[in-house]
Amino acid sequence: MTETDSRKLYEDKFVALTKDALTLKTYYFPTFASKTIPLDDIERIRIGTDPELGLKSPWKKKSWGMAFSNVWWACRMGREYDGDNDAKFVA
Repeated sequence: MTETDSRKLYEDKFVALTKDALTLKTYYFPTFASKTIPLDDIERIRIGTDPELGLKSPWKKKSWGMAFSNVWWACRMGREYDGDNDAKFVA
């Protein structure tokens, strides 16, 4: 295990969280490059499923980018139509 891996608090196919930063995977279009945000720059993180976070409407979800909400969605095509309620946290 590398030093970077040992510092990870959470990771899935959309994000990686360390004690210092949140990395959004496939952030930039069209390169699919990641963006790392220092935790000091994040105002809050909310944990829950899409309905618990008030994001059940397809107008509040998006396959990639910002929808009509203050959430930046990692790239997953069709998210707003498939009824997926597996969101773990929103920063």
